[in-house]
Amino acid sequence: MQISLPNPLELENTEEILSFTAGPAKLALWPLVRSAVLARLTVFLRLREEGTNSCKFDAPVPTDHSRKQGVAKNLKLALSWPADRDILYVSNKPVRLEHKGRPYNQWEQPTAELLGSRTLFVTTNGTRHYFDDKSGIEFRDISPFYRYAYRLQRILPKSMVSRISESFCDFLTNRLDSIFGSGTHRPVLSGIIEKIIPRLYVQTLEYFASKYTLSKSATKIVFISTGSYGNNIGIQSAATDIGIHTVELQHGEISPSHYAYNCAKPVIDHPHISRYMPHYFLSYGPFWHDRIASPSKLVPMGNPFFTMAAQTAAQCMGRGILFALSDEYESFTPYISAAIRAFPDREVIVRPHPHCREAFAASSIAKLEGYTLDTAATIYSTFARAETVISTGSTTLFEAAASGRTCLLKPSSITTDGAWKIFSTIDDPDEMIGKISSPDQCRLPLHVRNSIFSGSWRENYVNFINHALA
Repeated sequence: MQISLPNPLELENTEEILSFTAGPAKLALWPLVRSAVLARLTVFLRLREEGTNSCKFDAPVPTDHSRKQGVAKNLKLALSWPADRDILYVSNKPVRLEHKGRPYNQWEQPTAELLGSRTLFVTTNGTRHYFDDKSGIEFRDISPFYRYAYRLQRILPKSMVSRISESFCDFLTNRLDSIFGSGTHRPVLSGIIEKIIPRLYVQTLEYFASKYTLSKSATKIVFISTGSYGNNIGIQSAATDIGIHTVELQHGEISPSHYAYNCAKPVIDHPHISRYMPHYFLSYGPFWHDRIASPSKLVPMGNPFFTMAAQTAAQCMGRGILFALSDEYESFTPYISAAIRAFPDREVIVRPHPHCREAFAASSIAKLEGYTLDTAATIYSTFARAETVISTGSTTLFEAAASGRTCLLKPSSITTDGAWKIFSTIDDPDEMIGKISSPDQCRLPLHVRNSIFSGSWRENYVNFINHALA
């Protein structure tokens, strides 16, 4: 039986939440912590309502600090952007996959390389990117700027913003407790309150640095990784204030309960929200637009890496049964055991979330026998071995469906809304076995699959750039 969670967005269902502003850039405090607060609130509600606790990511973000330079050189790279590049990518994405034998950022790299001679690509977390030499991209690591900013904020006076910060924290505390129950603020705000002022100062420094560099560069459009999560608010605000468009690329599944891409109406309608959210959102396809309530303008573009990497899976189909696990393992043990027993002549494949390796190793699934453990760099080659894919709350189901696979959803409280209703559900192992035995009945129609990922992403991207810069 599925459990519907209280809506975390009730927390921001008031105009007052964006009225707490501070610092010389007059940045609102709520966007600085919105993602962290709503994420924790969602986890808290899931644990309270259904007893589910998500596995923590344990895979480290690969970084490269081998190119050590002096302070002056680092700051010059961060504060002087080239005058011949009109497209800027600000990335906090890691390089975890491979494509054509090289490490690859599957979310941003395809579009960045397409118009590479016009593109400056900067990383804020020190992740080394390996671009095609023919792309013409200019790459810079500006992570030292943020290390210096965090050091500098330690010595800046806190008294000038402490009063407004305390008022804001009292406001959040009272709303959390009144809406979601007494004491809710303790697990949700623990550790976050202490980070508000440091984050405000760092984003204020980012704001003035970005305003300076953007005004002196040729930049006309800025792509910001996960900008809807509140990343790089300083750059977002600076670009807005000087009339530069900001954009975010879709990087995974989005449902109506996804806090980053759904805002309460008072936030969407607020006259200053464009300072804090991307002006455009380039989606995988029109399917997702009904799942988003955001001030960003939605433009369907396609999923570049899916289009590039899934060709093999689309051409052949094995008979395997793939369990693509996201952030919850234990409830899948009886399902995997049942599949192994019921289909001894078919390959049962288990693919743990690549960022939750320790949680999988400690789970009861790891102790089962009779399945194939899949740890391939990308899941698309694995699709070619599978006829049926089983998961919950994972982008994998949408990718598998678009590849023509039969997809079965094991429901949870985060899969109760519209995005997931296209999939056939399984509530127990016996129902799963019956639906695996009749795969054609659970395969999505072609028109639905095509709406998930639009075709012609290259043409769509170029058209968008030309339109936005016209």
